[in-house]
Amino acid sequence: MTTPPSADDDPEPGWAPPDAPVPASPESALPEPVPVTVEWAVPPPPPAVPERTNRLAIAALATGVIGLVVIGIGLGIAALVQAGRRGEKGRGLAVTGIAASVVWIIAGGVAAALAVGSMFSVDRDASGHISKGGKVLASTLRQGDCFTGRLHGRATLVTATPCTKPHDGEIIATSTLPDQPYSGDRDVREDAAILCDSRTLYLVKSTRYRYLRPAYLVPDEAAWESGNRQVACAVHYAGPGTLTTPVAATVDTNLKLYTELAAGDCLKDWANEGAALPIVECTKPHEFQVAAVFGLPLPGVDDPAYDGFPPYPGEKKARKLAIRGCDSRLSKVFKKHPPRVPVEESYIWPGEDQWNSGITTVICMVSGQGRKLKRSVVPH
Repeated sequence: MTTPPSADDDPEPGWAPPDAPVPASPESALPEPVPVTVEWAVPPPPPAVPERTNRLAIAALATGVIGLVVIGIGLGIAALVQAGRRGEKGRGLAVTGIAASVVWIIAGGVAAALAVGSMFSVDRDASGHISKGGKVLASTLRQGDCFTGRLHGRATLVTATPCTKPHDGEIIATSTLPDQPYSGDRDVREDAAILCDSRTLYLVKSTRYRYLRPAYLVPDEAAWESGNRQVACAVHYAGPGTLTTPVAATVDTNLKLYTELAAGDCLKDWANEGAALPIVECTKPHEFQVAAVFGLPLPGVDDPAYDGFPPYPGEKKARKLAIRGCDSRLSKVFKKHPPRVPVEESYIWPGEDQWNSGITTVICMVSGQGRKLKRSVVPH
């Protein structure tokens, strides 16, 4: 039996027979690494998110196109700011909306200018009469112009129209108030009423007189201070239907105002000094015949320093002056040709209202004693 050698009898671990092959080191037993290029798969980028159109820009375009200019401009500016901050589309829409609003503003301005221009003038023919109607400011109306609408002030809009077309108003006269400090709206209107009453007095002869209502256009304080003291005297027709002629065309030529009476006129009767009086042929029965007409003297008018119309002398003094003047004149009228029938004298003199409107006329008349006259008693 063979006994294995002990460990102590083993040769040195590093020893080997001279001719034995050298064992390979553990590292050399591994294969040489081969470099390999590894391409990692990169995921594709996500699809681009489309830019959103700014909603304010859309709204700006819509409101600008339909003419909501204030809203359109406001939304357009807001859209430009917001779209730029958020990177949204729509800047072009916003600009277009603003541009559309601006176009509306320009168009509105042109239309307004045309409208305002038309309110200051109407078409007139060569004689100055209105030939084509339209809306105008009442303050632009002239004497003789006809219109439809109520006069509530100089800035009132009325419809000017030719007087041959249906209308309910007419400017009868224009005049200017005295140059003096502005005395207040109420006083100016009272002065205008007195002035216009004298300028429109002849309308009592109109066949439509009972339907005519006076109206005035007076300057306010601002106009007065700028030098405009013009008053327009108008009438409104409040009767059935409408007027289709100037008011002057409705005047009855057989009627006279007492200020229009002349010596020799025969009056059918006498209503009152402010009414129209019917004139008849003196061969027809009549109540009165005018023998003389004169004006009361105006105290102070011969004084170079005097300026303006003198104040009313008072009822008592006016009556005294009227009777004295008539007695003197009738004596001369009948001195050579006394009336063939008994007559009595009558006198008409101006009251304070007539005086303040510039009327100083005195009428000297004769009438039959208790019966109507049937012939002229005043020598011609």
